[in-house]
Amino acid sequence: MKSFHQIVNPPKKKRKRKTTKKRKTTTKKNCKKISKEYGYKKLWLGDYDRDGVPNIDDTYPFDSKRKKRVNKEISLSKAFRNVQKVRKNYQKDLPAITRKNKAIGGRVKDTYSIINKQMTRNLRHVQDLGGIRVYAKTRKEVKLKARRIRDKYAKKGHLLEYEDKYKQSLKDQRAGKINPYMAIHLTVLKNGRPWEIQVKTPQMSRLADIMHTAYKQGNKKKLLELQKEANRLYRLGY
Repeated sequence: MKSFHQIVNPPKKKRKRKTTKKRKTTTKKNCKKISKEYGYKKLWLGDYDRDGVPNIDDTYPFDSKRKKRVNKEISLSKAFRNVQKVRKNYQKDLPAITRKNKAIGGRVKDTYSIINKQMTRNLRHVQDLGGIRVYAKTRKEVKLKARRIRDKYAKKGHLLEYEDKYKQSLKDQRAGKINPYMAIHLTVLKNGRPWEIQVKTPQMSRLADIMHTAYKQGNKKKLLELQKEANRLYRLGY
């Protein structure tokens, strides 16, 4: 039996506190990844007006009453998905080819870079959609490693190209051209797809990263400085 006090003043039920999930901290890397995914899925391949025509192919992407394709014969959304499909296949192969060649890392070009390449070349002829970087301590070791990789793929008939960028750089400099880049590049086949393998010393690799920015900016003064540094490293055996 409940007492009079219990009836008049019933005990208050303890409310369970709602546990809020901790939000993931947004970093620059996360933001970049989210923005790319949003760009691919929502902006290009999404369908704002839900008329069945992807935004990239829709003349009026915000008007559901006006269903009109930009081009009846060409579908950019299909071409875009095809590029993404090719890119995914390269991403699947990346870990295996990196392990096999004891590379320090690798990359697959992003969708925008591949489309940019397609604007000037046919996709079948682009041989550096996927690439890995192999390090060696000295120039002598670079050449030894590059030969081993070359012979390994040549036996299977999977060697497409072998380029000695050391020789090319010195040749260009004798002709009065600016070319500080020194390494050995090989193009090989993995599951029917071309991969670029760059064999270089860490010193030349660091120089190449700076060089990449200088080329994009068209900074000749910086490139000349880098060429002097590359020649110095070459004389030291790198």
